[in-house]
Amino acid sequence: MLDVRQRATQARQLEGYEPFKEICAEIREEAVQLFLNPASDIDSIARAHEAVRAVETFMATIQTHIDAEKVADKKAQYRGSD
Repeated sequence: MLDVRQRATQARQLEGYEPFKEICAEIREEAVQLFLNPASDIDSIARAHEAVRAVETFMATIQTHIDAEKVADKKAQYRGSD
């Protein structure tokens, strides 16, 4: 298993990877267009909502890995001041 710093580094790399950001934006944009289209059926809207939620969950997990490194650094700093 990767340590906190390695996971945070990988998360930052993924977060900054342009093709990844473009795919996430594309999923969101397609969903918005579906939401705004009055001809969209309930099932399509539900699938689009699930897709957006999945992207947001993925992005939150990336941020969690980045934040875990910050917490570990703060704990190390606190322990070092004893």
